Amino acid sequence: MWAMDGHHVSDACYSSKTESGCETYHISPVPERNDEGLKSQLVEADDIDGVDTVSAATLTSRAIISAVDEDLTKAERGQKDDPDPVLPGPDTTPDVVPEDGWYTAFGEAVGTDLDEDKPMLLHVADGVINIEHLYVQERESSYPYFFCGTEAEALEAGEANWPKPAPYDYNYKYNGSIYRGYVIKSLDKPQLFQMKAKSSDTWFNRPITIKSEDVTAITEEQAMALKATALKDTELWYAKEAVTAAEALDTTYNTEETKASLASAIQAVKDAAASETSTADEVKAAVTTLNGVVASAKTEAAAAEKEAAVNEADAAVESAQAFVNGKSGYTAASYAAFETALNALNEVLAKEDATAAEIKAAKDALDTAVAALESKQDQTLTVKAVNKKFAAKKLRKKAATFKAVTVKGSSGKLSYAGKATGKSKKVLKINKKTGKITVKKGAKKGKYIMKVTVKAAATDTFNAASKTVKVTVRVK
Repeated sequence: MWAMDGHHVSDACYSSKTESGCETYHISPVPERNDEGLKSQLVEADDIDGVDTVSAATLTSRAIISAVDEDLTKAERGQKDDPDPVLPGPDTTPDVVPEDGWYTAFGEAVGTDLDEDKPMLLHVADGVINIEHLYVQERESSYPYFFCGTEAEALEAGEANWPKPAPYDYNYKYNGSIYRGYVIKSLDKPQLFQMKAKSSDTWFNRPITIKSEDVTAITEEQAMALKATALKDTELWYAKEAVTAAEALDTTYNTEETKASLASAIQAVKDAAASETSTADEVKAAVTTLNGVVASAKTEAAAAEKEAAVNEADAAVESAQAFVNGKSGYTAASYAAFETALNALNEVLAKEDATAAEIKAAKDALDTAVAALESKQDQTLTVKAVNKKFAAKKLRKKAATFKAVTVKGSSGKLSYAGKATGKSKKVLKINKKTGKITVKKGAKKGKYIMKVTVKAAATDTFNAASKTVKVTVRVK
């Protein structure tokens, strides 16, 4: 079949995931072909739509179109590569092992990206190839483990024996990972690695091939320098993280002395990180000092912020006392919310371990409740007297009763009170619940007067109200 690089793949044999030694494809060059027309169409169109494959008239053209379409689809999904590539069959050619010594090397990985600017370090001892470290552009939070071998071998080895990554910075928003401690069988042949995805808890094949031409012999001194560099690369990542966090620290509640100490510690980390001669331990020491200053600054700020919050809360409670005895003047719902907020703030202030945030939240809730207090409305009470005339003749037989007033505009429960003087006091009586006046049996002719007071009780939203009118009864 045609390959994208202009070679023909033959004798392709794919193995299962259980084979540790993954070997190369056998490929042979074929005569040059002119795919420039197709390539130029793809570049110009920036898509597969409208690209003419008839002019190329080959299966290769359609294969290229299909491959581009697949890559575009993966890009839309945010998928870099096939998560589990198909592996080639076994290669019976002899293993390629360099002489004992130290080497730098660059490899080619399938399904992940090795850092092209950071060589891996190889140490060959007694004919065994050890990868001392390699840089992978994958963050450890996504792929926490990278194992050399099959999935079955990884599971058999157990988590305690899975090499764990150390972070490093490769000028991207996320960190890359430095892995250490692998043994491989050969150069020039794919060596099977497994990468474990944290989100899916799944192992994926990630073969790596190290070609002989990409391997360079170095001295032991140079190797130790590279080891030191790899260690420093990790500390540089931690330095970057520490400086970012420190510079983002809110120092509103810190003293000037603390602010100066923080600025000095930040600069010390920056200087150590920028120095070409600083060691990993020196960078780490500067970061440790900075983290200590940051921790102290946070403690100081928390205490000062809490003190300020307590003072503001105490003032809010004192101010709220003006409303404590005014319950009758506010709607029931708004006053209940006020009381709840006031009690909640007092409870928070009584807690020894209350944080500034808790105190501020409770204080803000009280402020909101005070602002929301709603005064009750006045009832528009209209009372009209009902004046009556009775015949003395009828009153000789029995007493007479009538509704003394008419009431409009009331919202609360009504009650009545009557006040009569002189002879009226003996003749007229009022029912406090119904507002009806009874004229005494046998009342003599004359004019009788009672002042009637109507009271409308307060409700959840209205104030109490009252009004007095004069009711006149004439007996003829």
